[in-house]
Amino acid sequence: SFADAIPRQPYETINLQYLNEKSQPDFSLADFVASNFEIPAPIELDEHHQVNDLTGYISSMWQVLEKQPDKRQAGSLLPLNHAYIVPGGRFREIYYWDSYFTALGLAQAGKLKLIENTINNFIELQNEIGCIPNGNRAYYHSRSQPPVLALLVSLYQQHVDIDDQTLVKFVAGIEKEYQFWMDGEFDLSPTQHTHRRLVMMPDGGFLNRYW
Repeated sequence: SFADAIPRQPYETINLQYLNEKSQPDFSLADFVASNFEIPAPIELDEHHQVNDLTGYISSMWQVLEKQPDKRQAGSLLPLNHAYIVPGGRFREIYYWDSYFTALGLAQAGKLKLIENTINNFIELQNEIGCIPNGNRAYYHSRSQPPVLALLVSLYQQHVDIDDQTLVKFVAGIEKEYQFWMDGEFDLSPTQHTHRRLVMMPDGGFLNRYW
């Protein structure tokens, strides 16, 4: 919870206050955090378990799990410009490969705009930080998940006639993601067979990895 807390004043001010107070005999870290940060409230989903049939439960959960566009503020959240679905449970943010499986459900429910929003959110994150992160949190800046952007676009295209301008934007995002995972491809050799997310295999093929 603390990693997602919202600071009540600038980080520099809080840090200076902490350095001045931490050695005092009566210093309480819990009190310090409570006075300087807004801790996210626990997420309660139990009341929605009262729906007995599976289809009704899933239908009722879309509105519970949908988040509206974020406001830009201090904290770990990387704001998204379009409404999105969080996976549920303790999560307050979108997650990358979870979103493909979410999109399969959204397609069944006819919620195609949310699939489009998901694609646009990921491409905008990619343009901002250089990759599609694990989730829209600052501590995921350099960490991705199995790349599913092409799968998301393909799924959306099965249900919507995408106009050329939008399709060009989507394909550019897919190409940029490919380059992210293949970075270093032309520098690898039998004597230098790893670079970040890329490994040259003994047969000369490439294997992508987490890094």
